[in-house]
Amino acid sequence: MQMTIDCPKCGTPLLVPESAAGRKARCTSCDTRFIIPSAEEMLEMTVTHMVLDELDARRHENVYDQPDEDDKAKAKPEPSLKDEPAASKAESFAASASGTIVGVPVQDTGGDQSGVLSIDEIHQNVSDEVRLDGGDSDGFDSAILKAMDERAEDASDDTGYPQEVNPAEPRPYLVVRDISVNGVLIAFDARWLRHEVFRCSMPIRCAYSGHGPDKTLAARPMVFTNRTTTGETQARSLELKYETEDIKKHTPRELVRKIGRMNDLIPPFDNPMLYYVVAGRPFDAMHCRVNDRQGDVCEVLVPSGQVAVQWIERVNGRCGPEYAKLKADVAHLSSDAWTQLPPKVRERLEPWTKFQSGEKFLLYLNDPDFSSSDAGLAGIVITDKRLIYHKYRRLRSISLNQDAVLHIRPDGRVVRLTLESAGRMARAGKIQRADMNQVIDVLTNSRLRLMVGQG
Repeated sequence: MQMTIDCPKCGTPLLVPESAAGRKARCTSCDTRFIIPSAEEMLEMTVTHMVLDELDARRHENVYDQPDEDDKAKAKPEPSLKDEPAASKAESFAASASGTIVGVPVQDTGGDQSGVLSIDEIHQNVSDEVRLDGGDSDGFDSAILKAMDERAEDASDDTGYPQEVNPAEPRPYLVVRDISVNGVLIAFDARWLRHEVFRCSMPIRCAYSGHGPDKTLAARPMVFTNRTTTGETQARSLELKYETEDIKKHTPRELVRKIGRMNDLIPPFDNPMLYYVVAGRPFDAMHCRVNDRQGDVCEVLVPSGQVAVQWIERVNGRCGPEYAKLKADVAHLSSDAWTQLPPKVRERLEPWTKFQSGEKFLLYLNDPDFSSSDAGLAGIVITDKRLIYHKYRRLRSISLNQDAVLHIRPDGRVVRLTLESAGRMARAGKIQRADMNQVIDVLTNSRLRLMVGQG
C-alpha cells in the first residue's frame, strides 16, 4: 500500500509504502531528511486540506466578492473528523499547497545515518495493487452506464487502473472504473459519505462542461437512485429539492450544512455530496449508483474528463499511477466533434454505439433516409477503432484494424458503403454524397483500403 508525501523542503511529491511509517527518509531531489507519517496521520490532513485548496483557488479566481470581517471569519478552515485518532497527531505535520502531507524535517544530530532510507529504496519495495472486477448495472437509469457494464463483463483485460477502493486505510481513495466519450466512471467506498470534508472534495467546476468559478454555478447533491427510501428512480426530481445557486458567498462546507440530511435517501447516502453545474443550463442529473456486489461501493459518472482528473488529483494526489494515466486518456479522448453534437443526438447515439473504453469519437453522419429531426436514430459513427452502422434493426460494427476493402460508391445523391473481407461483401451504411469526403478523410489512416467508385 502506497502513500503520497511531499518533501518538506522542495515540495517534490514522493511515493512511499504505508509500512514505512515512522522511519526516517531522504528526498532524492534535495537530500532533505524527514519522518514518514502513518496512514492514520495522513487521513486528517489529507481530507482537511481539500477544502483549503478549493478556498485558495476560488479566492485567486475572484469567485468571492470582497469579504467583510464576518465573511473572513466564516471562511476560516475548521479541523475535520475530530473524533478520529489522527486528529490528536495532526499538529505534528504541515500541509503543502497541493494538500498532501509533509513530514516534520529530521534534526541533523550528526549521528549514525545507516537507518535513513532514500525514497528510491523504499519505492522498490512497493507491491502490486489488487484489482477488482466491475459490477452489475442494476439501479442505473441510463443506457450509458448499462453499456459500460456490458463492456466490462465482455472485456478479457482490465482498465489498466488500480481497482482497490481502499489501498491505504483509512485514507479516502477514488478508483477509475471506466473512461469513454460519455465521461469517467469513478468509484469510492460509501463510508466516506459520513465525512463532511470528503463530501466537499469535487472541484468547483461544471461537471458537464468543465467551466470554472468564473461562471455562475449551482450546487447539487449526488443522488444514488438505488438507495432511495421511496423507490424513486428519477434523480433530477430529488436533486431539485436541495439544489442551490447561491454558492459564491458560501464555502462547500456551508453548502452541505445548508442542505442537511436528504430524507429521500437511506444513510449514509442521505449525506449530500456536492457537484456543480452552470446555473440555468438544462443539465440532467449526474448518474450515481451503489454497486451492491462490492459492498456499498459508490459509482459516479463524471461527464467532464477534466473535472474527473482534478477530483482524482485532489483526493488521491498526483503521484499515483491513476492520475497520470487518466490525464493522458482524457487528453486522447477530448473531442470537439462529440461535444459539438446536439445533446439530443448524443442521447440517441449512446444506446447503439456503446463506446469502448478509451475509444475516441471522430464522426457521425445521419442516414439519408432520416430527416434532421431524427438525427441520431440511424447512420454511421466512426471512431479511431470502428465504423458503426445502424438502421432500424440492423447494427454492424466494423473494426478499422483489419485487412479489408471499404467500397465507397456514389449513387445519385447518396453514397453507399460496402465492406469486402475474405471474399464476402457486407453493407456498411449509406450517407449523403456531400459527406463522402469527410468519410474518406477520417478513414485515410486506418488499415482499411478505400476503393472509391465513379458516380
